[in-house]
Amino acid sequence: MVVDTLNVLSQRRQWLTLVTLLIGLLIGLGLVSNRQWQVPLNIGLEEGINNDAPFVVGFNAGEQLPDRSARYRWSSLNAELRFPYVAQRNYWLDLPQLTGNPASLIIGTSQFSSTAGRVLHVLLPADAAGKVAIKVEQPIATDDPRELGAAFSGGQLSSSGWAWPALWPTLAWLFLLTTLGLSVLWLGGSSLEIGLAVGLTGLGIVAATWFAPLRASYAAPAVAQTTLYGLAALLLLRWALPPMLQRLGLEVNRDVLRWLILATVLVWSLKLGGRLLLEHMPGDIGFHRNRIHATNLGDLFRPSRHRGIDFPYPPVLYALLQPLTLTGISAEWLLQLTAAACEALALPVLFCLGLRATGSQRGSLLGAIIYGLVPAGFMTNAWSFDSHIFSQFVALLLAAFMVWTWEHWHERRNWLWITLGLSTIALGHFGFYLNTGLMGGLLVLWLWWRGPRSQGWALLFSLVATQVLVWAVYYSSFIGLFLQQGQSFAEGGMNAVNQREAVPRMQLLWDMIELGFWRHYGLLPVLIAPFGWWLARKHRGLQLVAGATFVVSLVLAAFPIINGSTITTRWLMFSAWAIALTTGIALDWLWQRTRWGRWPAILITSGCAIFGMIIWFAAMVYKIRPPEPF
Repeated sequence: MVVDTLNVLSQRRQWLTLVTLLIGLLIGLGLVSNRQWQVPLNIGLEEGINNDAPFVVGFNAGEQLPDRSARYRWSSLNAELRFPYVAQRNYWLDLPQLTGNPASLIIGTSQFSSTAGRVLHVLLPADAAGKVAIKVEQPIATDDPRELGAAFSGGQLSSSGWAWPALWPTLAWLFLLTTLGLSVLWLGGSSLEIGLAVGLTGLGIVAATWFAPLRASYAAPAVAQTTLYGLAALLLLRWALPPMLQRLGLEVNRDVLRWLILATVLVWSLKLGGRLLLEHMPGDIGFHRNRIHATNLGDLFRPSRHRGIDFPYPPVLYALLQPLTLTGISAEWLLQLTAAACEALALPVLFCLGLRATGSQRGSLLGAIIYGLVPAGFMTNAWSFDSHIFSQFVALLLAAFMVWTWEHWHERRNWLWITLGLSTIALGHFGFYLNTGLMGGLLVLWLWWRGPRSQGWALLFSLVATQVLVWAVYYSSFIGLFLQQGQSFAEGGMNAVNQREAVPRMQLLWDMIELGFWRHYGLLPVLIAPFGWWLARKHRGLQLVAGATFVVSLVLAAFPIINGSTITTRWLMFSAWAIALTTGIALDWLWQRTRWGRWPAILITSGCAIFGMIIWFAAMVYKIRPPEPF
């Protein structure tokens, strides 16, 4: 009776927390929506803070004046400025026209004229504030093949008067927070967890509406769609993950399972939802779309170029996705779904790997969260390195399987799975093919030296079978390319191959530290990981596979510094799983052994996650390019 009463009171407290926070969101949105703001439109600025990309339609690419004093865009004959889902209130639009033919601005039923050298200052009424049509009667006379009407630069939109919060953004934010709160409640979360999840998210929403009101408004459809995708992932994980863990013989308490599911859904939602925003950073999505179309046409052996060097670009991802294009789903969306799914599913895979090897639920959870939310993963998604993301996920699956079946690699079924994993990576990404091949070779040498040799022989046979297979079906087509590059390397080193000047070694070393260790991981996980690897010595399989991964990464990190080249095999991303898991192991040790150890563990994990999300939002909202992953 007492227990039932406590449960009822706890549930009431949870519901009260959720309802209170939702009401707080409405109050907060009501307050910030009535702030008088001025937002620069920066017409002509295509990338960066307050760029114009979401607001201009029918304009040509941005250009810069010869004296670099301003940027501008030429409109076509029919262009428009759009401000979707803004609050119903009056706005003032300042729009300078640099040059070009006279333009007509149509706002609702009103029409205004703009001419060269004039700054138009017009009132946008509440019932027509979302769209400003720009029409030019005829293009300017020029040899330029583009349709050039009028050139506009800068610009500003200012709010005026009182308003209720914008309807659709408010409904989207409420839908997001309600779904989040109910999800935490359904998974057994406490009122504190509901308060943290919903409260911090709500605070972020209010802050976004305060600092970026136009962008917070146009994000409404993306927020609603992302919430639906996240809810679908949550239901699937809640249904599938517990029996899978049970079948694997892993016991996980309810609290850890809840955080694992929520972290997985968060990674999925962020990395897919960012692609739903207007005018996000496209990355290489067009390149991969063209590769899928080339695969459809049977063009599988076309090389690609990386920093001046031609190299094979294996097609296994495109071959796997090609049949799905027959469903009518666009190639771009298939690629983005696959990338987000690989990044999200990596969390339960890494968690299972850590739990199997160490027995620590908390350490495995921390490692999985760090892996999913450090900037490195957001960088690969921002650049849309889709074949890289797929191959990195397969490499994680291979590492997990090798640790899981340690001392049983020689069994036929395990040997075949290892060979399949190595072959899939080799036919998925050339850089990861080199990385995993070196890792496998290093493990073979170590096992021959220290034993058990049966494992070394089994892995050697897998490596040989992989080479025979992938060279027979793919890489033999590039023998001539490899021979030519080998001759160039023998004559003048790597810089003779890519025909570029050598980069100073100190510059490469600094880039490795600043753009690599710091910008990829926030530096601390890289410093903590060696201690975590030492703590993992109780499970020899994990220590060997992670250790070989680290050694390969260090060797490949030193290679560009030695030869002055910027060529990378994505060595730092190759070791991401090992860095994250060993960091989680070290943080768990700190949590258990010291009185205040939980706070550094929480702060480091949270700091990595916040750093990663800043990188992601900067790329998706403002098209700010992060460093290219190493």
